[in-house]
Amino acid sequence: MKSIYLTALTHPLHTATLALAVAAGLCAAWWLFPIGIVLWLIMVINIVRDPSTKTQPP
Repeated sequence: MKSIYLTALTHPLHTATLALAVAAGLCAAWWLFPIGIVLWLIMVINIVRDPSTKTQPP
């Protein structure tokens, strides 16, 4: 079973958000990068703390 942290980090929406944050920070405006990183961290923490993603003991 994969770790909940690995699942949250490799979620397609989360990786797309991280890639867009890096691209926007490099190409459009430098201040978009920290905002994108903060939003990405919020999404990852949300998945990690979600009770429905916790493994149930056998």
